Order: sequence, then C-alpha cells, then structure tokens
Amino acid sequence: MIDFERGAKTTGSKFYFLTGDEAVMEWNLINYMIRFHRHKGYQFVLPPFLVNKKVGEMAGILPRFEGDYYQTKDGLMLIPTAETPLVGMHANEIFKEEELPRRYVAYSPCFRKEAGAYGAKDKGYRRVHQFNKVELFTICTPDSSEFYHNQMVDDVCELLKNLNVEHRKVVLDEKDRSPVSNQTIDIEVLVGKEWLEVSSISNTGDNQSRVAQVRYKPKDGKKNVKCHLLNGSGVALPRLMLALAERINEWK
Repeated sequence: MIDFERGAKTTGSKFYFLTGDEAVMEWNLINYMIRFHRHKGYQFVLPPFLVNKKVGEMAGILPRFEGDYYQTKDGLMLIPTAETPLVGMHANEIFKEEELPRRYVAYSPCFRKEAGAYGAKDKGYRRVHQFNKVELFTICTPDSSEFYHNQMVDDVCELLKNLNVEHRKVVLDEKDRSPVSNQTIDIEVLVGKEWLEVSSISNTGDNQSRVAQVRYKPKDGKKNVKCHLLNGSGVALPRLMLALAERINEWK
C-alpha cells in the first residue's frame, strides 16, 4: 500500500503515495494523537506549512542548516516540523506570568532533504522527504521548564504505551543535540531489532526565545523575562507505522 514507484514518478525519490487501509490507519492515528494530547491540556493548532527566513533563524535552523530544507523562489521555507512556525507564532510578544504555560499540539506535514538510503526492507519508509507529524510545543517560565520537559516525555511514553508499542527513552549527549537545545530526550520504538527515534523532546531554554523575543512580565512587575521554549514530536508517523505493522503481524 506504500507506493514509492508512483511517488517517484510524480515527484521524485523518497516520495510516496499511501493508499487503502494504511492511509486510513495513519489518518486515524493523527486524530487519536490530537485527541490524546488535547485531553492532556494542549491546545490544538494548525500552523502555516511555510515560514519566512526570519522565523527559520528564530528556530535555529537557518542559516546553519539551510541546505537541508526546501525553499521557494520567493524566500519561504517548507517547514521541517511544526516547531518552526510555533516558535514564530508568539515572536515579539510579552505574556503576563499568569498566562503561562502555553501548551500546543500541532499537526503538519514535514519536508526534509533527508540524505542516504535507509531500511532496505521497508524501501526507505523510515526516512523520507515528506511525512506527517504531530508536534508538542510549550512556552513557560524558566523555573518550570524542567517540569514541563519531563511532562512532555511522560505524555509521549503514555501515548506509545496505549498503542502497545515497545519503546525506550535515551538522554542525548551535548554533541548529539540540536545547537539550540539545552537538554534532549529521544523516545525510540523497536522495529525488528532496531531502535528508531519517533520523538525528540528538547528544552531549548531561552536560546530560541532570545532571538524570537518571546517574553513574560513577572507578577512582581520587574523587568521582562525571556520564556523557555520546549518542543517534541507527539509523534512522527512513518516509524510508528512500521512498529505498529510489526505488532499487527504478530497478532495475526
């Protein structure tokens, strides 16, 4: 049901058509994840799927990783994740402290110039140029960011437990993290004998908000403080679909 041949004919390599029961299953999973995270207190957002370069700089992906993403001739960039527009959503805004945290769950397709050939058994489905993802994003005060970071990890793990998918948490070393991340915890699912990342949950501290100027006014009325921004997949679909396909085959 994963038609890479027609995807390549229509667009190019690492694009595909998803049809039949698998297409319905993926769409149902997206809806389930949105409902799950809304129940946890996240507000649902459908963001723009293109952003300007200024927002790419706020998110920390431009100019350093400019060659990794698709850009239009008029200077817009197809988003690699909903995190990118969510960073820009409240740029140059000042919250009242009592208005925080802001917790969002967003759906978007994601566009990336992934390199290399991965997963001969699944024809590279684990690493493609376009895929669906549900994203979690939190804006909070510095003293609460560790708590909400752990909460986001717990929420994703609970989601995967509900889906009966074997998973584990991996704390990334500094050299393996995004340059804007202060701490990152990857959540991986087991596919065959391999562990594949389906969510990378990061506390970026004020590294993004410093550029985006996302701030809040403390209750004591003193100087405005930069918010902490947190992001993570809740979750990406292709690798989750591979893990679920294995479970379905086991049940059969």
